[in-house]
Amino acid sequence: MKIKSYLFLLLTNLCFLILFLLSCDGSRIASVEQEELSAIQTNTINAVQEPSQITSIVDTANLLEIIEEIKNMSWEELLALPADELQRLGEPIRQVSDGTILLNENMLKGLDILLGDISHRIENLTKKDHQELSRQVASVLNPGSGNTHARRNFSDDLIKEMIFSIHESDDLDAIAGQLFNTTSSCVLLMPGDNFNTANSLFPSGTTFCIASGTHYQQVSNPKNGNHWFGFTGAVMHGINFGDYAFTGSMVNNIF
Repeated sequence: MKIKSYLFLLLTNLCFLILFLLSCDGSRIASVEQEELSAIQTNTINAVQEPSQITSIVDTANLLEIIEEIKNMSWEELLALPADELQRLGEPIRQVSDGTILLNENMLKGLDILLGDISHRIENLTKKDHQELSRQVASVLNPGSGNTHARRNFSDDLIKEMIFSIHESDDLDAIAGQLFNTTSSCVLLMPGDNFNTANSLFPSGTTFCIASGTHYQQVSNPKNGNHWFGFTGAVMHGINFGDYAFTGSMVNNIF
């Protein structure tokens, strides 16, 4: 009986020791992952979007209304636009995009191959691949990498060029490419970008890559076949608009 008691006590202590070691290892793993996440968020340009930067679904509706108005104008009316009318037509464009992050050409070139890889493997990426790609993208976006970025600031001359471009284009891609950072395979959504406007301007089946950070956005009726790929630490929050980041109908969207 004593031998059995000793064996039972030994096995019990051994189990507690194993559970303790596993608990320590798990805590360490969680700690390392949190450290990596913090590094990615720190290195991503303005990773956390401030609530004051929130842009709403109403802004998208105003922009689409102005685009329709521009398309219905005659060429003569466009050429004769007075300054106050130019300001009125340009205000919705500024509202959805003024002050947002404009990545330079070198940054976009550096991201093109990475985002192309994501686009081709988006449905089969492992967790490890996802974390590694997130780290690489954060490295390119890191202001300390030597690449610089700017903020969009639309002058009256540029607004006028965009108005003419809208009038002459059969689709919305012409204006979309000037309001968002795009590569050959995806649209990179940065903190402050209006996600609902991006969804409205780009065609169905677009891949949207969402930068690390908390994005206070809401998308209404995401287009058929769109892909939404978030890098490590990317969160979409419907705060101030509703309980959900996506509303309305949704068909064949992949997250």
